Amino acid sequence: MSDAAASRTDFSSLLGPALIALFGGAAIMAVEIVATRLVAQYLGASLYTWTAAIGVVLGGIMIGNYLGGRLADWGNSRGVLSGVLLCASLACLALPGWNVMIKDWEFTWTLSIPQRIALHVFLTFIVPTLILGMISPLVAKLAIDATGPDHPGRALGTMAACGAIGSIAGTFLAGFLLVAWIGSTQTLCLVAAISALAGLWLGGGWSASYLCSGASLAALVIAVTPGETCARLSQVLALRPFPSPYTIYMDESAYSFIAVERVQRDVTEAGQEVNVLRLDQLAHSYGRPETPDFLGYVYERIYAAVTEQARPADRPTHALMIGGGGYSYPRYYLHRWPDATMDAVEIDPAVTRAAELYFGLDRNDPRLSIHHADGRAFLRNELKRVRGGSTVRPYDFVYGDAVNDYTVPHHLTTVEFNRMVAEALSPSGVYLINLIDMYGTQSFLGAVVNSLREVFPTVYVFCASPTAPKPGERYTFVVLGAKQPLELGEIGREPPGPQRQFHRMSEEEIAPRMDRRRIFLTDDYAPVQSLLAEVVRESKRNVLAFVDRGVEYLRDNDPTTAERYFEKALKLDPKNPVALRFLSAAVRTQNRLEAAVTLQRKLVDENPTDPTAWLALGKTYMSLNRWDEALIALERAALLQPKSAEIQARLGETYLMHDRLDEAANCLRRAIAFYAPRPEYALQAADGLYNLARIARAAGRTDEMVQRLQAAIASSPEHADAQFELARIAHDAGRTDEARTHYEAAVAAQPEFAEAHSALAILLLDQGDAATAERHFRAAAALQPDNADAHLRLAQLLAKRRADAEAAAHFDAALNAKPDFADARYSFANFLYERGWLDAAAKHYRAVISAQPNYVNAYVNLGLLEQSRHRPADAIKTLDEGLAACEADAAIKRPLAWLLATCSDESLRDGARALTLARELAPDVETADIATLHVLAAALAQAGRFDEAINTAERGRTRAETEGNTQLAAELERCIGLYRQNKTYTAPGTTTRAADEPK
Repeated sequence: MSDAAASRTDFSSLLGPALIALFGGAAIMAVEIVATRLVAQYLGASLYTWTAAIGVVLGGIMIGNYLGGRLADWGNSRGVLSGVLLCASLACLALPGWNVMIKDWEFTWTLSIPQRIALHVFLTFIVPTLILGMISPLVAKLAIDATGPDHPGRALGTMAACGAIGSIAGTFLAGFLLVAWIGSTQTLCLVAAISALAGLWLGGGWSASYLCSGASLAALVIAVTPGETCARLSQVLALRPFPSPYTIYMDESAYSFIAVERVQRDVTEAGQEVNVLRLDQLAHSYGRPETPDFLGYVYERIYAAVTEQARPADRPTHALMIGGGGYSYPRYYLHRWPDATMDAVEIDPAVTRAAELYFGLDRNDPRLSIHHADGRAFLRNELKRVRGGSTVRPYDFVYGDAVNDYTVPHHLTTVEFNRMVAEALSPSGVYLINLIDMYGTQSFLGAVVNSLREVFPTVYVFCASPTAPKPGERYTFVVLGAKQPLELGEIGREPPGPQRQFHRMSEEEIAPRMDRRRIFLTDDYAPVQSLLAEVVRESKRNVLAFVDRGVEYLRDNDPTTAERYFEKALKLDPKNPVALRFLSAAVRTQNRLEAAVTLQRKLVDENPTDPTAWLALGKTYMSLNRWDEALIALERAALLQPKSAEIQARLGETYLMHDRLDEAANCLRRAIAFYAPRPEYALQAADGLYNLARIARAAGRTDEMVQRLQAAIASSPEHADAQFELARIAHDAGRTDEARTHYEAAVAAQPEFAEAHSALAILLLDQGDAATAERHFRAAAALQPDNADAHLRLAQLLAKRRADAEAAAHFDAALNAKPDFADARYSFANFLYERGWLDAAAKHYRAVISAQPNYVNAYVNLGLLEQSRHRPADAIKTLDEGLAACEADAAIKRPLAWLLATCSDESLRDGARALTLARELAPDVETADIATLHVLAAALAQAGRFDEAINTAERGRTRAETEGNTQLAAELERCIGLYRQNKTYTAPGTTTRAADEPK
């Protein structure tokens, strides 16, 4: 065979193995690049991330090469290679989900950041890279088998070259195209699908090959197909990031994973919602589209304060912003100084797109020029234009904001770059850059300051803390370089107090540490990651992992589990303010208010300038009705953040409780002024109006009170307290239908409003709707187990419809809630009396009398009970005691007179006394009621005055017949017959009904 023919034979026989080798090399590099992207979403794209990814991938390749070589010697290399490719496909498919599981493994949260990154990358990526590493020796064996033993070198060289070509292609395809085009996990799905198809091609008819290929292709389709159904399914399968409940936007670019969340933010007035731009795991920007003057970070406020002080007074300013992010500061800058202009340089167009959608960025604003480029490359091009003779306006300010957590673009920190900035600035220009470092080591901060001093004669350092930094703590610093001496006045040097937000460091605070190592950052030597190593090692991000997990449980209404996670966070960092704040919230949610106060006191002791900490403490004191302490806390909060609407509202309510009505009204009006124009705060505005109504009521201004309440429900019909107060006003005025409407609105707005349920039930009962009334009494009793009145009224309704067991249970509940509740005990005694449980009833009547000796009806019914038990002496004794205790109450005189006149035991009768009592009951027989006439007639007969008895009884009978009371008329007719025979009437037993229930 000729050499040409042999070459063609070799090519055709090596084509298949070469393609597999090409794919294997590409797949390994794609996995390595994706590894850094997936880990960066949770732990950042630092030097540690890349180091761990490269090391783990190389380790996986090494082990895979060794194991693949051993497998190659087993024979049937084609079948083994098919199985390896199928396993690689499955490993790549499982990788995103496994990555999330490792992220959520709590053990890793207790490690330092470098340790956590290394362990995370190892556990997540060692298996897929190991399996992919098996491909090259198996392909090499397949190639040697295909070409024969005569040319092993040619076969091995060809496979190695194809693997290298694949690695190069995979690097550029993944890094420059696939990740930005379809996303990181989608790239893994593509690798899995190709791997499965290659395994299917090599494996022939294996059923496992078809299953694996189908699963991989299905995963790829689900991962890349738009639409809500596929999005949700892919999130469940971890093929796309699962959004938090606050996420409103997600994207992935060539530079980072981008998310926008809508959250509550403490730095805003009233803690209103803001949009947060997250680049990977970092909260890069806070912004409110409708509020261009909002600055969420302290370093941005330092930029603003310096600009206010240093801007030229004779002309509009021109500035450069390096790092746009959410464009919060550019929007502030152009809003604060409308005649100013700015160039903003943001390397990632996808970030700008997110800012335009959710941060109020107006790309059509002629004052703002946006450039998508590297900051240094942009500045170099601008300087080239200047040197080339073009007219380019110099910058008055250059703001650096391109730091992404621990990933610092070192080429923007060097002396050479500083010289470029200085050249681009006007003679009075100022350069500001923000960075993070740990005070006490200050390696990076010192290097930045040293490098700036090589170029700028004036350098200042600010710490984004209201007080001087403490050694060992991490801070955000702003370093300022100016081309001329710059007088900053009192900026950052204000006396310690509520309004101070940042600290300008003195030379004494900077110089000793700046000179210790004398590091200058240059293009040839900029060890930024090494200088930040201590900061990374001491990072508290693991603390926040526990906090974030606790917040999830708190959001799911599981404060007990949330509390455990916050406590774990505090074990790692006992003074962490975020963990303390959320732990106190979890404890407060469980109504452990004293424990919450202890935690909040610790929080304000550690963070005395934090207004939200003072606000939380004040609110807890309010819940405990400790109004003096609440006032102290809220006044401190108002000093720290006087524009906070929530603080003003709470302070106004507290002033109201101290009867400081004018101060209360002023605070509430300030809060309402903020809330009222904003529809999202309609309920808060209504709450302020409701409290103004309370002030009007306290001042006796009834009409104003009603107007305020009506304004409150006009602002928010869901304001339950305002609806309830209007209902009570209408109820008291007899406008029951109107009252019912407001009561129903109150319980609809706040179903747990027990007092509203009770009041509505009482009204419904008066309207004759007992069934609905019972339902609301049940709600009130369930919501407030210690609401004795609700239990009593429910028991009375149940007793009326003969639900005796349940009625007795609620009577017991009423008395357990309020043992001295005389009306409940009396009503229970009546219930027992009517059911024939006389001993128990008597016991409760006596308990009522013992607790409340002037309780008339208890004496009456106990007397009747004793009579029904044929104990007339005890009955008379009880009624005599009642007559003495209750100042001769008429309700007692009637049954006592009746017993003295008609008692079956004639020895106990006393006609004269009975007649005296009866005369007192009926001084005028013309106006006396029928029952009183009956008693008077019996007493007259017992006194032997039968003619008068007959006349009185006939008068009663005639009136009974007129009123249709035939039963009483017949009884009086029988008595008349006895009186005509000069006989007295003897009562057969209890002849007078039990006294009424208490109203």
